[in-house]
Amino acid sequence: MASIYAKAYVTIIAAEAGNASHGLRGIQGYTPPRDYSGPLTDPEDALAAFAGIASCLDYIYDGGFLCGPPEIFFDASILWSNDIPLQRRLPVKPNNGCVTLPSWSWAGWEGHLNLEAWESCVRDYSKYSKSVNGNGRRLFTKSTHQWYCSNEPFGEPRPICGDYKKYRKTCTEGTQPLPLGWSHHRFGNGYFYTHESDPQSEFWYPIPLRNSKTVPEHRTIQSYLLCRTRRAFFPAIKCPDKGLGVQLRTYNGQVAER
Repeated sequence: MASIYAKAYVTIIAAEAGNASHGLRGIQGYTPPRDYSGPLTDPEDALAAFAGIASCLDYIYDGGFLCGPPEIFFDASILWSNDIPLQRRLPVKPNNGCVTLPSWSWAGWEGHLNLEAWESCVRDYSKYSKSVNGNGRRLFTKSTHQWYCSNEPFGEPRPICGDYKKYRKTCTEGTQPLPLGWSHHRFGNGYFYTHESDPQSEFWYPIPLRNSKTVPEHRTIQSYLLCRTRRAFFPAIKCPDKGLGVQLRTYNGQVAER
């Protein structure tokens, strides 16, 4: 659908409607509001249903999308969780060559997701935006290892080059060269940044964006997520009085802060 609109000479949209699901105004009785809610006929089509949006955003986000999450925000985008049990999206026709959606992606599950971690990470770089709620915690995700993806558990892995924090330290003093399209503005003792594509949105630091003229590479489903890391064991203590679900402690009772 996105490719159809991209090649169209004229596109009629309901610009004055309250939301994207509203029918064309002025033709009441002929175009009822559209309803896209409800489960998919084939659960494995979740990424296909998202492909139209992803194909448009591929021209903006460097690295494109990997089974749902954008690669540039990969560390933050896999921090989704659930408050209630989810239903695994499995192929209804497994013998039809369908690939099972990976369990580490939101696309592999059906149900209500808790996106608090996503929103708090967005507040780390977003100062103001009409689509972002500025209230709440502001968290910063720090990469501790390199992620890789692969179609096979022991195949040749491809590195996931997602680093939206690329300019977090280098472009906060207002003196360093800025990425193309970005400008800085004085705010207190520091700066905030805006991009020419949306001057109304304000950022705490620039976000790496793809050149819109660059044709994005095609991404296939990569079922396996790999990395090299260490493991540790911590007791989890419930702490509802501190606004946290659980708190990690060492075996001598100290809070595990690092």
